[in-house]
Amino acid sequence: MTTQISAQTLSPISHQNTLVITTELLAQLYGTEPVRIRQNYSRNEGRFVEGRHYFLVEGDELRELKRKVSQSYSVKIAKNVRTIILWTERGAARHAKMLETEQAWEVFEKLEDCYFSQRPERRSTTTDDRTPLRDAVNMLVGKKGMMYPDAYTMIHQRFAVSHIEQLSQTQMLEAIEYIHCLLLDENQPTIPDFSFITTIKNGKVTRMRHVAKGEHLMTFDSFKEIAERAGYLVIHSDNLRSMTLDKLMLMGEKSAVSVADSAF
Repeated sequence: MTTQISAQTLSPISHQNTLVITTELLAQLYGTEPVRIRQNYSRNEGRFVEGRHYFLVEGDELRELKRKVSQSYSVKIAKNVRTIILWTERGAARHAKMLETEQAWEVFEKLEDCYFSQRPERRSTTTDDRTPLRDAVNMLVGKKGMMYPDAYTMIHQRFAVSHIEQLSQTQMLEAIEYIHCLLLDENQPTIPDFSFITTIKNGKVTRMRHVAKGEHLMTFDSFKEIAERAGYLVIHSDNLRSMTLDKLMLMGEKSAVSVADSAF
């Protein structure tokens, strides 16, 4: 017997301090099948941005999610699943738009009012969470030759706390970023002038690297638009397999005309 769920009674699922919903629950609420949700995603993957519309959970993150869900939520995740997608409010809205059914829109409005409007449970930082910050302070002390109390005082003053244990998850990540700025800028450490990419998994900093000169981060749609303006053809491999040579040449001619027009 299938348990009846509704937007009003749905137990909140939080991931990276964001309320999310599984594909199976979203399909059940929208009155469709999970495969339909997955198809809409795979056919329109360029319109979904990870971190904005969804989270892809795998590995240790997935194992932790299964444990947390089994203990706290009335949600089932199959044991043999290796990856799972969790949809944010924006992702749920995009699926409602793709389904274009009255039920999907009505349910999304209820999700918006009753589910996504809830504040996710705020998790305080643990000793392990703060390890990257302590490592950053160690590097700062070693490179700048300063005392540990002075290094931590800089953090305390910047975030108006008396101890790093009082930092929230967001503040802790900002503190790590701040310390790395001090490490990398020799002349004016408090006024950094560079960029770097921080990778965060499950609220923890897992990787940090500089953005190389000339390197740009963009969505697939933006890349496609720029490439086409430059005269390149961007074709999905599935479409390419079924495309005739004549059609491919015609697309090339249209692209050339479009590039020529954009030059004026």
